[in-house]
Amino acid sequence: MTQSPNEIVAGFARQLTGLGWVRALHVGGSLATGDHHDGVSDLDLVAVTADVLSREQRAAVTAIHHAVEPTSKLGCTYVPADLFDRPGQEHDTWTHGQFIRRRLSGIARAELAQHGYAVFGVQPADVWPSMSADDIARAAGEELTGYWSWAVRRPWLWLGADHLDLAVTTMLRADRALATGELITKSAALEDSSRCDVPTALAAAVRARRAGRTTHGCARRPLDALASWRLTLDMIRKARADPRLTSHA
Repeated sequence: MTQSPNEIVAGFARQLTGLGWVRALHVGGSLATGDHHDGVSDLDLVAVTADVLSREQRAAVTAIHHAVEPTSKLGCTYVPADLFDRPGQEHDTWTHGQFIRRRLSGIARAELAQHGYAVFGVQPADVWPSMSADDIARAAGEELTGYWSWAVRRPWLWLGADHLDLAVTTMLRADRALATGELITKSAALEDSSRCDVPTALAAAVRARRAGRTTHGCARRPLDALASWRLTLDMIRKARADPRLTSHA
């Protein structure tokens, strides 16, 4: 029987508490904002630990991750309790079936501070620093001038539906963040897709895939990929021209 996202997270939390050194488990991302789509959305979690993971601790949580429902797309960043206020710090992060070291993005931090909740331990709003509208705009700009500037130089990535869809929703969210400092959901962004001149057919295809419905298959994929790539390029240019971002650099 397929487990719900909340059941998967609850089971994961029970195993973490048994380790004895995980102090809290925070839920962020789409599950926290109420915009989760089963089988499509990731489960974005943050575990608060007593310290940086040792080799033995990494092995223990690796075994737990391998035991989690494989289709759940569960990822977790392990943040020591004394490093909440260091946004540039890299942390052990389980993603796509492996551990890597990477920073927790400003957008992820904002989602935790605004919408996150604890499965156990201290609440996110009590430990994650709040972020102003300008902070959120800068966080969106950092994603655009960071990862997405790297990705846009590799246009073949857009031939995959997952990356194509992620680009569209990320660009629409970033456009709102740069304009108003608001952190909106992916679904809300898609409902306002006309502000970035996203083709109607592309927006409809992304919405359908997020709802788990089949679309036109690969027939329009190259056209959609090109439109999504161009949208990304335009948003990167907008971010680089934003005086708030250039003055903060």
